[in-house]
Amino acid sequence: PSERELAEQLGVSRTVVREALSALQLAGVLDRRVGEGTYVRSAQFSLSRAIPPTDEIEAGTSLIQVLEAREALDISVAKLAIENADEAAIAGLDETLNRMRLAIEKLDFRQYINLTLDFHIVVAAAAGNPYLEQTVSTLVETTRRYVWLLERNYDRKVAEKSLVIHRDIVEAIRARNLDAAIATVRRHYTDYPTLEFTKIHSRDPGALDRDQ
Repeated sequence: PSERELAEQLGVSRTVVREALSALQLAGVLDRRVGEGTYVRSAQFSLSRAIPPTDEIEAGTSLIQVLEAREALDISVAKLAIENADEAAIAGLDETLNRMRLAIEKLDFRQYINLTLDFHIVVAAAAGNPYLEQTVSTLVETTRRYVWLLERNYDRKVAEKSLVIHRDIVEAIRARNLDAAIATVRRHYTDYPTLEFTKIHSRDPGALDRDQ
């Protein structure tokens, strides 16, 4: 479909669609060919291409690109979840939140991070659009390959702050409040653990040596 058709289907502006497509291209999910159109690459290709390097700076740069793509998509996902999520879908989100709380209680931050990623797949399923769900799942699984980078910046305080944001996303969906959902999604990615760290060091690799 064209940008105009996608914007109409998702209920967002063409600018949002254009930004999302650009971010997905950077993340390796889409292939844009001049004169031919835009194509979804296979999930296997996208994920294998996105295997993160062990170098922290390069990995951080790749992670930023994936998170930018996820933010653009999550806004559309939130809108559709507000429109389509039924009681069973919201119950599934509540259950995921409970599992996240338990992981914090156990101080198992690796499990907590993986549960936050599961959370976004559950939200995408609640949106009721299988194509959007598949794309979100691909990006989430790509993010999962960077857990080693995310985990080291987590402690109980960081995890509890993250839990509040995910809880607020659920409450916005439950209340069918689109403005609150969009604001919370943006807050989620603004406050994403390690995101500011990786942005600083991807722009200035020498900063890593100065920090040590």
